Amino acid sequence: MYSPFAQPRLTFLYLGAWWLASGLVLVALLAPQGAGILAASTLAASMAGLSALLSLVVYYPCRALPPSSANAGKLLLAHGAGAALSSSLWLAAGELLSRGLAGWRPLLPARMLFLEHQALLAVVGLLFYLAAALVHSFALVFEETQRTRTRELSLEVKARDAELAALRAQIDPHFLFNSLHSLAALCGSDPKAARAMAIRLADFFRARLGAARQKLVPLGEELELASAYLEVERVRFGERLSWRLEALPEARQALVPPLLLQPLVENAVRHGIAPRVEGGEILISAAREDTQLEIAVVNPVDEASPRRPGAGVGLSLVRDRLRLSFGRQARLETAAENQEFRVRLVVPLSGENPS
Repeated sequence: MYSPFAQPRLTFLYLGAWWLASGLVLVALLAPQGAGILAASTLAASMAGLSALLSLVVYYPCRALPPSSANAGKLLLAHGAGAALSSSLWLAAGELLSRGLAGWRPLLPARMLFLEHQALLAVVGLLFYLAAALVHSFALVFEETQRTRTRELSLEVKARDAELAALRAQIDPHFLFNSLHSLAALCGSDPKAARAMAIRLADFFRARLGAARQKLVPLGEELELASAYLEVERVRFGERLSWRLEALPEARQALVPPLLLQPLVENAVRHGIAPRVEGGEILISAAREDTQLEIAVVNPVDEASPRRPGAGVGLSLVRDRLRLSFGRQARLETAAENQEFRVRLVVPLSGENPS
C-alpha cells in the first residue's frame, strides 16, 4: 500500500517539496504585511517546516477512510475535524516558534507578524490540511486503480491461457481422428503397413508430447514434427505423397506456438492429397520479413471432389491460437487458385525464450 514513509529518500523528497511549496505561499501572504522580508521569510520558512511535518500525519486518516470505501458524510466529518485539529496544532507550534524567534532582536517583527495574522494563518492551516488530504487520497486512489487493473490483467491472462489450453486439447482429438482414420484404412488392405504406421505414430506422439508442454518453440522443431507426421502418412499413401520444406536458418530459429503447423499439415493431407488419385506435393515454406515471420502451407486440390467432413476445423483452431497468442499482430489467410490451396500465416517475431 502507498505510504510516504515507505522509503526514507522519498520521505525527505516529499518533505522538501512540501516545505518549498508551502513556504512560497506563506511568503507571498506575509511579505506584503509590512514586517520586512527577513521577518516574513523566516516566519514563513519555519511555519512551512511545521506544515510539512503535519502533512505527513494526514496520511493516516486518509488511509483509514479511503475515498473509494467511505461515504461522503464520513469523509467530510473526519477531514473537517482533522483540518481543525491540524490547524490548531500548527498555530500552537507556531506560537512557540515565534517566541523563540523573538529572542533575536532582528527577528522580533516575525513574532509581531505571527500575533497580528493568526486568523489568516489558521485559515491557511486548514487549506494546507485539505491540500495534504487531496495529495494522499489521490495517491491511494491511484494505487487502488493500478491494483484493480493489475488484477483484471491477471484474470485476462488466466482466461487466455485457459482458452489456449482448451484449444491445444482440441488439437489432439483432431489429430487422433485423422490418424485413426488413416490407420483404419490400412488395417484391411495392408496389415503390415498398418503395423509400421502404428509404430511411427507412437514415435510421433512421443516427439509431440514434449513440444505441447512449451509456450513457444523454434519453427525448426515444428518443421521436424511436420516431417515426422508426413512420414507416418507416407506409409499409407506411398509415392502419392511428397513434400518440400523451404526455410532458411534464420526463419527456423523464430519462435512460434507449439503444434501450430500440425492442423494445417493434416488438412493438406486429408483434404488435398487423399482425394486425388495421383496424390501430390505439399510445400511448407517460411521466411523472415522485417519484424514478421511468414509461413505458407500449399497443397494441390481436386476442385471436382466434394467437400469432406471436418473441413475448416483445423483452420479455426490455428486462427484462434494466433489470436490468443499474438492478438491483432498475427493473421491467417487462405487462397484457392490454379488447383492449389494456400494457407499463409503472418506471425510477429518474438524474443521470448521457449519455456
